[in-house]
Amino acid sequence: MATVTSRRTGLPPLTAMAASVLGAALLGACRSSDPAATPTAPRVICGTLTCAEVALDLGADNVIAWTPIALDERYSLIADRLVGRDIAPPDAEGMAAFRPTLVVTASFSRPETLTQLERLGIPSVRLPSPETLDDIWDAVGVLGDVLERKADAAALIGRAKSRLDALTRQVPLIGGRKPRVLAWFDGTAPAARTTVDLAISAAGFQNATSGDGWVTLDAERVVAAAPDVVVLSKSPGAIERLRENPALARWVDGGGKVILIPGPLLGTTSHQLVDLAENLQAELRSALSTQAPP
Repeated sequence: MATVTSRRTGLPPLTAMAASVLGAALLGACRSSDPAATPTAPRVICGTLTCAEVALDLGADNVIAWTPIALDERYSLIADRLVGRDIAPPDAEGMAAFRPTLVVTASFSRPETLTQLERLGIPSVRLPSPETLDDIWDAVGVLGDVLERKADAAALIGRAKSRLDALTRQVPLIGGRKPRVLAWFDGTAPAARTTVDLAISAAGFQNATSGDGWVTLDAERVVAAAPDVVVLSKSPGAIERLRENPALARWVDGGGKVILIPGPLLGTTSHQLVDLAENLQAELRSALSTQAPP
């Protein structure tokens, strides 16, 4: 089984390896006894949310099963677009029942699942961890190859980059500087090398959370980070719950801004991060233009 990993590991470029895996999958799908047989479209299982988000926007019609999280409206932007679609089981034997010729996995996929896929002779393509924008563009390019939508993938990347360029020209400043933004999820916050951090930076803001990955952050440390804006996942009573903490209530009363972003948008791991960046910028601009009540 061939596995595609990040280009920073020193392996060949992602798209080249994906093409190799795809070629093997297509050859395996041919009937060797038929001299006129031609490759057929791969039967793909999207085992990651990234794959699901990209596949839908590329108009791919050869995905036969989808990761369960993509059909969960609490976490997925595309759940309503996948109603009635088949859910991919988490185990390799369950996936094998769909007779896939290719399974898209992630850097965090369970090692035992990958090992079992190999034993079953099912090729897989592992997408890079989305720690940089280039990782996201790489993933879209790989999926364009394996889903046979290479030109569409290139166009999708081009549109996303153009939208990001537009964001850099309209950043709302605070006192002539970039706003300090902190996204907070009941005790944890995304720092560097997370998709939320990428969106904060793409929107033209500075992430007030230091460190790498998801870090533990209590209310006192949120205030100590001196953010201009705190981002919360949008839910009924979110701001009221924030104010239950005295330190955070004083921060809000002192002029701190709170903006609410839909949870599924905060959880995107694909090109739809551009939607998150645009939403962050629009919500912050609205918050800055709203005067606090007397």
